Parts: sequence; C-alpha cells; structure tokens
Amino acid sequence: MSTRQHPPSEHHDIYLSLTPSRLLFSPTKSNTSLIARITLTNICPSRAAVAYKFKTNSPARYSVKPVLGWIKYGDSVDVLVRANPLGVAGDIAGVEKGDRFLVQSLPLDSGEMPVDGGLSSDGWKRLDKRNLVETFVDCKVVVQPGSSGPHTIAAPGYTNKFLVPNQAEKANLKAQQQHWASVTIRVSSFELVVVGIFCFILGTVMPARTLGHFLSSLFR
Repeated sequence: MSTRQHPPSEHHDIYLSLTPSRLLFSPTKSNTSLIARITLTNICPSRAAVAYKFKTNSPARYSVKPVLGWIKYGDSVDVLVRANPLGVAGDIAGVEKGDRFLVQSLPLDSGEMPVDGGLSSDGWKRLDKRNLVETFVDCKVVVQPGSSGPHTIAAPGYTNKFLVPNQAEKANLKAQQQHWASVTIRVSSFELVVVGIFCFILGTVMPARTLGHFLSSLFR
C-alpha cells in the first residue's frame, strides 16, 4: 500500500486507515465468485468528515459497494469488493497480477457536507480536490476456489484456469483409488519356477520372433 498527496507537500496527512492494507480475496459461500472486505476508518487530524472514492485499473473485473461515500471522524465503513463470477469467459479466478485499487480521500468543509446523508458522483465532482490523498491498494487471493484450507497463494501472473471437481467426481475418484490400492497379484514360488522352466524350453525350441508372437497371443 502506498499513498500520495495532491499537490505534493512535505506535510503528508492521512485521512483514512485501511484494514487490511491489501484486498484479500477468498471464495464466497456459493463458490461462484471471489470477494474481499476492507474497512475504512476516519482518522483525519482535523477531525473533519472525510469523503472517499474507489477506483481500479480493471473496472470490468470488479464491483465495489459502496464505491464512494463519506465518514464522520472516528467512524468506520466496510467496503466489499467482488471479482467477476467464476467461469466467466473461461476464467476461473477474476484476480490477476497487477490489479490495483485506488482509494481517494479528502476532508470535507462544513459547507461540503451532503445534505441528504449520501454522496453522489456529481457531489464528488464538485468537491475541492486540493487536499486529495490517493492510496494504492494491491490485490491478493488468499484461498483458492474449491479449497478447504486457509493456505495463501499470490495472485497469478495470468488468469487461473484450473478445474474444481464436484462432490460426485471426488467420490468417484476416491473409490477408484481405493479399488486399485486393494488389487494385488499373488504368485507362489512353485508357480514362478514352472513359468521359468516353460519359458526356457520355449526359448530353446522356438525362434525368438516366433516366441514373441506366441507370448503376445497369450496375453491378448
């Protein structure tokens, strides 16, 4: 996470605390998409209300709720970021390496406070941007779709394309593994000796090519 102020100044104010500092995506309960939650807390040094807005370099892949708003001093807001549903256009995970979000924030004067309690896109455009602060937030996938464990993986450098077997396929695969694990071939020492003698006799009385054809016919 990195932060910059417009215009650049030696005195760098931070208006919002972001928890966590990155967007950590994990599958939804239905396992159909990836979702991340980030909490914004107003820590403005002047104790003013703070307006915020989310932007991303990949707007077609994500939806953000709420994408903009304002927070009183000391209050917090949870923002949910959802990636595209799994399987859209053949893609399994909608989070790619290099995807980033930009959180813009700025303090509100008393005359800029929204009168209806909300902040619209037009209202954001009218705000004074001289004290605008921009914070970059990286994306990371923390649980693979279909995974039962909390292991962590970095967002891939390409769109993930892996197959997640359903419950029936998992049960069938497990049954096959158990079947072949139980299959054993038992051959006694006497049987090995008989087979060895038989092969020796065939080898002395039959040409190698004829012997090969004979043995292959036995195992067809």
